[in-house]
Amino acid sequence: MSDVRMTPTRVATPTEEERMRRIGAFVCRVAQFEPRPPCALPPPPVPAPALIAAPDERVLAYLCRVREASPVEIRLTLGLSRSMTYRSLQRLALIGRVASHGSTKSVLYRAIDVDPSRN
Repeated sequence: MSDVRMTPTRVATPTEEERMRRIGAFVCRVAQFEPRPPCALPPPPVPAPALIAAPDERVLAYLCRVREASPVEIRLTLGLSRSMTYRSLQRLALIGRVASHGSTKSVLYRAIDVDPSRN
């Protein structure tokens, strides 16, 4: 095996004058830094009530015909899947077209009258 010797490498240490110059340059850069003002968040988007999907229209029309109905009743009457029924009810509730009342197992939905002439 060869004998590898580690020779100490000499690192050039800056003079006191160079060190102070570097610190001064750093302080100047920091002093010029201006923090940005907090950005204002845009308002949340408002859902457009004019755009209603076809299953949502069917659910809404059914709820307008009957006084109120459970999700199971809506699903069985309209022949929708369980997930499609709940998604439609959730979208309609989000835009303010249906309201729910009752507990989890016995929740009932009803259509809300959105006639603009009744303000």
